[in-house]
Amino acid sequence: MIKRIFLGMALVMSMLAQTANAALELVITDGIDSARPIAIVPFKWEGEGKLPHDVSAVISSDLQRSGKFSPVATSKMPQTPYDASAINFEAWTSMGVDSLLTGSIEKNAEGNYEISYQLVDVVRGQLTGGKSKALSDDGQLVLSNDHVLFKKKATVPGPRMREYAHRISDLVYEELTGERGAFLTRIAYVVVKDNDEFPYQMRIADYDGYNEKLVLRSKQPLMSPAWSPDGKKLAYVSFQNGQAEIFIMNIYTGKREKVTSFPRHNGAPRFSPDGKSLAITLSKTGQLHVYS
Repeated sequence: MIKRIFLGMALVMSMLAQTANAALELVITDGIDSARPIAIVPFKWEGEGKLPHDVSAVISSDLQRSGKFSPVATSKMPQTPYDASAINFEAWTSMGVDSLLTGSIEKNAEGNYEISYQLVDVVRGQLTGGKSKALSDDGQLVLSNDHVLFKKKATVPGPRMREYAHRISDLVYEELTGERGAFLTRIAYVVVKDNDEFPYQMRIADYDGYNEKLVLRSKQPLMSPAWSPDGKKLAYVSFQNGQAEIFIMNIYTGKREKVTSFPRHNGAPRFSPDGKSLAITLSKTGQLHVYS
């Protein structure tokens, strides 16, 4: 009996020893993809009157809509620095913020706007105190500012300020996620107004609904607008001649070209990725088929 107990204990101790010496392996099968806190500091306006658009507000809205980021409310910001050198890194990291965008806007003599901005890694800034050094090409030890992820400047006309804000959003999104942003995307859609002389109206707008423009009106239904890859043309279905027909329209000149007008079904136009051909659905043989 005693031998059996000793034997059992020996086996257990042997197993424990093997377990203790084995490498610990962790397998992560899933994770939580939550929105990252980010600071979009209100851009400093060095001029009189109001700006045509609130650039930082547009950027904050873009990044929040992406679902990847959670911009800090302006009222909760510990400071509003306008340059990387003025950032209190510890104040931001204590809030869980690891990236900060800041900038300034000036109006030049031509009436355009000079927008300067920089994206800062505040975690790295805290680790290095914003004073990390690196060797220059001539072998000198100089400040590297590697906590500044990018620093850019652009001259923008007033009417295009909101568009450029979307461009900044794209740059921030790509820098922090490794994926291209899509905040400069435009949408095309059909609005129906029953009491209007031309109730069917095809319109275009920024992805967030701003800058809406009417591009075509019709007394007969309009359907299935589709963008060309260069963003200059729309393919769509019209019933203006009593049956479904497919047209391509240049949104800048208004010039239209009829593509198909076969009996029965003409629908679902889509441009190829290179914009050189158009896929359409026809029933000219009696059955629906896709042609290009």
